[in-house]
Amino acid sequence: MTFSDNHKRHLLATLRHVDEILGDACARLPAGASGQLFPTYVADAAPTQCRTAEDYLARFRDVACRFLDTQTIRDEKPRIGALWALRTAINFAQTGLDEITPDRLAGYGPVSPDDGADVERLIAELQAILAQLDDYLARGLGGDIAARLARLDETRDEVALLREIERVVAAHGLVEFRTTLGWLVERLEHDWLEVAFIGRVSSGKSSLLNALLGHPVLPVGVTPVTAVPTRIVPGEPAITVSFATGNPLGAGLERLAEFASEEGNPGNARHVTDILVELASSRLEAGVCFVDTPGLGSLAAAGAAQTLAYLPRCDVGVLLIDGAGTLSAEDVAVARKLLEAGADLVPALGKADLLALANRARLQAYAGRELESALGFPIEVAAVSAIADGGREAAAWFDRCLAPRLQRHRELRAFSLRRKIGALREAVVAALRRHAGSAEAPATAAAVADGLRALERARQQVRDLAAAWRSPGALAPAFEDAAHALAEAWTAGSGTAENVGLALARHAEAVGGRFEDILAATRSTLEDAAPAAFRSAGFLPDPAGRPLFDPAPLVTHASWTPGLLRLPGKHGLHAEARRRVEANLAAPFADAFSIHLDALKRWSLAALARLEQGYGAMSAAAATPAARPDGTSAHLSEDLTRLEGWNAA
Repeated sequence: MTFSDNHKRHLLATLRHVDEILGDACARLPAGASGQLFPTYVADAAPTQCRTAEDYLARFRDVACRFLDTQTIRDEKPRIGALWALRTAINFAQTGLDEITPDRLAGYGPVSPDDGADVERLIAELQAILAQLDDYLARGLGGDIAARLARLDETRDEVALLREIERVVAAHGLVEFRTTLGWLVERLEHDWLEVAFIGRVSSGKSSLLNALLGHPVLPVGVTPVTAVPTRIVPGEPAITVSFATGNPLGAGLERLAEFASEEGNPGNARHVTDILVELASSRLEAGVCFVDTPGLGSLAAAGAAQTLAYLPRCDVGVLLIDGAGTLSAEDVAVARKLLEAGADLVPALGKADLLALANRARLQAYAGRELESALGFPIEVAAVSAIADGGREAAAWFDRCLAPRLQRHRELRAFSLRRKIGALREAVVAALRRHAGSAEAPATAAAVADGLRALERARQQVRDLAAAWRSPGALAPAFEDAAHALAEAWTAGSGTAENVGLALARHAEAVGGRFEDILAATRSTLEDAAPAAFRSAGFLPDPAGRPLFDPAPLVTHASWTPGLLRLPGKHGLHAEARRRVEANLAAPFADAFSIHLDALKRWSLAALARLEQGYGAMSAAAATPAARPDGTSAHLSEDLTRLEGWNAA
C-alpha cells in the first residue's frame, strides 16, 4: 500500500520543518561569526564540534532524501535566491526602523526635542546604509543588464544571444547566472583584451609586470595583495578605485598600495571592488589591459577566492609557475579553468634567475610534461625573470610569448568572447533541462547507496595511504633521490641545496598525487552513478588547494659541502652524498613530512566531504525537478529549444 497524498504532504512538511530547525541550530554553533550587534548565543562550540555536527546533519539529510526519493514524494517549494532574500530582509529592516521614530517613542513617554533629533539622525544614517547596500545588490544582480544590452551594437550576434539569455534567465528565475551575464556585458562595453598574470603568492607576478611596464607601479614583496584584481590600461598616470558603496575615488599612482596591498588594505577592509590603473607604457598598447591578480595559496584566502572567481573573465592567462618550487596541482587546476573559460594559456617558469641553467631546463621540461599529461596537448613552458640581465630576459620573453598575441588583440578578444558566451549558453541550457525534468529514470536508492559506499572506501584509502607513508623505510626513496641529485650537483660544481630541495619536492608532489588520484577516481565513480543530465552540471566540486610541501627551510641553511674523506669514484661520491643527506635531513625531513601527511589527509577527507555533499544535492535534484517560476512547461520547453538551436540558426 502506498502513501496517500495527505500522508505525503504531512511527511514532507514534517521533514522540512525538522531540517529547518536543525539547520538553524547548526548555523548558530559558531556564534558571532556574522558579527551581530546583539548575539543570542555564546560561542562555546569548537571548530571540530561544528564540523562534526555538520557532517552528521549532512548524513541525516541524505537518509531523508533517499526516503523521499523511494516514496516519490516531491518538494515543490519554490527555490529562492539568497541574494533576493537578503534584499527582502533589507526592505523589512527599513520598515522596522519606522518603529523607533520620535512620535512612536512618544507612546512610551515624553521625548525631548534633542533626543528626538538624535533618533531621527540615527534612523536617517541607518536607512542610508541599507539603501546603499540594496543599491549595490541590485547592481550585482544585474538589474540594468537589459538596458546595457540595448545600448550595445544591435548587429553583433553576441549581443543578440546575450539578450536572449537575459530574457530566459529573467523568465525562469535562473538568478545564479546574473553575475556572469553582468561581467560579459561589461566586457562588451570595454573593447580591450584582458591579459591576466596569475600564480601563487611571491611567484613574481607583480615584479614581472613592473619590469614589462617599465615603472614600479605595483606593490611587490612577500605580503599578498588584497582581494581585488588590478587592471592596467594605457593612459595618463592615475588610478581609479571603485568601492562596494560610495563613489569611485581618483588618485595618483603613489596611492595604489593603500588599496591594493594587504598591508595598506588588510582583508579588503575598504570594500574595494575594482582598481583601474592608467599608465603610459610602450608594451601596453590601445585595446590591451594587463591584470595583476591576488596570489593563490596564501592565508589571505579572500584574495585567492577573488582570483579564482576572476579566471573566467580573462582572455589570455599568463600562469607563472614558481621557480623556487615546482609545478603544483593548483597550477594545473588553474590552467584547466583558464582553458575551459576560453582563455589562451601562456605558462611560464617565473623567477628563473634563482635556478642554475641545467635545473631551469629540467624544471621547464617537467612542467611541460605534467601540463601535457593533464591537459591533453603539448604545451611549452618558457622561463622568465624580472631581474636577470637588467630586465632583458623579461623583455625577450615578452617579445617571444606575448607580443604576437597582443598584435592580434581584436581577433583574440572576439574569439574569447564567443567562447565565453557560448559556455554561458550551454550552462543555461543545462539548467533548463534540469528544470524541465529528465527523461531518464531518477537516481535510485541503490545508486545513491553505491555512491556512499564509494565515498567510504575512499576515506579508508586516504587513511591507509597516510599510514603507509609513515611506515619504516617509506622515506628511503626520497633520501636516495636527494643523494643522487646532490652527487650530480657536486659533479657539476653548482646548485647543491637547490638540487636536494627539488628532489624532495618531487617526492612530496608524487605522494600528493596519490591522494589526488583517490579523489579523482571517487569523483568519476560518483559521476558515473548520476543521471546523464547532471554529469556536467557542476554539482561535484573539483578538489583544489592541495597542501604543498616547501623543502626550502630544510635545505637552505644546511651544509652540503662534500667531506674530505670519501671513497674515490662515482660510487664513493654517491655514498658520501647519501651520508650527508641523512645527516642533514633524516630527522627534520621525517618530522616535516609527517606534518605534511597530516595536512594531505585533512585536505583529502574535507574534499571527500564536499563530494558527498554535492552528490547528495545531485541525487535530490535528480529525484525532484525544480519548480518552474512561470508555472508552465510549454514556455520552458520553447526557450530550451530556442537556445539549443541558436548556433544552427
